[in-house]
Amino acid sequence: MADELWQQRVNRALALLDSSQPDQARTICMFNKVLDTSNNDDYVSDYYTIQQTAGGLPDGVSFERLLGQVSTNIRTDLNTQRTFTDESGNVTVSPEPGDDDFREWMLGADHQIVKIFGLVNATVHQAAPGDFHIKLYNYILDSLKNSRSLYSCYGDIFVDER
Repeated sequence: MADELWQQRVNRALALLDSSQPDQARTICMFNKVLDTSNNDDYVSDYYTIQQTAGGLPDGVSFERLLGQVSTNIRTDLNTQRTFTDESGNVTVSPEPGDDDFREWMLGADHQIVKIFGLVNATVHQAAPGDFHIKLYNYILDSLKNSRSLYSCYGDIFVDER
């Protein structure tokens, strides 16, 4: 059986990434976890919505529900064909990018995770942080300790400062 598209992309990324670079080393760690399909491949990715929850959760929305709405899965993301629409409105499948562009694309999840960690960390250490941010902070801390989570690759940049 041929590898799925996400597996092909992960294997290509692993061959291109440089473990001496911190962001690339974390991405290598994530992708090695992703290859084991028994590991969890979700991560919080919606910076804007997380930023907007400073006032608290919307009425009737639980933490778990909002967490699901602001999260994505690496395997799903990488299994999606990249498409573009030309000036005539024709949608076509984009060819795989060259090595430099591909490497940058593969680092996107790491960059988003780091950005969100920074936001959450800063928010919970301000006066009167919101309930969602505190719960998200604790969720991240718990995930750092879970070897089946992508977040276990981030123990060096997100530490419990409480």
